Amino acid sequence: MNAELVHVPVPGADDLLALQADGREWAALKPMCDTLGISYPAQLRKLQRRSWAGVAQKATPSAGGMQQTTVVDSETIPMWLATIDENR
Repeated sequence: MNAELVHVPVPGADDLLALQADGREWAALKPMCDTLGISYPAQLRKLQRRSWAGVAQKATPSAGGMQQTTVVDSETIPMWLATIDENR
């Protein structure tokens, strides 16, 4: 399923890139990691090991055409954020 990324405003941070697909809301993982200043590859590996994490690849449009984007579902985001060490 192809979907368009939309910008969701987040006060005090870059907009969250999100899409709606498969009856759920999904947010692009890499921009969230970049905004938080944490390693995208490390966070992706961590999430892929968690049974509660909804992680997927979705086709999204970009300036260069369609590309696969790693996304997490909206129910995963609060739990994922709680696993990040606030002292980092």
